[in-house]
Amino acid sequence: AVIISALLDLAIAATILAGMFVYYQIPVTATVVWVVPLLGLQVGLIAILWTASAYGDYRRTQGG
Repeated sequence: AVIISALLDLAIAATILAGMFVYYQIPVTATVVWVVPLLGLQVGLIAILWTASAYGDYRRTQGG
């Protein structure tokens, strides 16, 4: 539930930001291309960290 609410919050904030870009006529430059790879990198790192955390918890509960 926490992940779903965080993704929903991200979607709402991104929609509002895009709407403000249109309303204030801010030009979209080539820098925007970096958004998708950086977001993917962030999601990938979170997945790696969650996996490492789960593995550490598993090792701790198994006593080894």
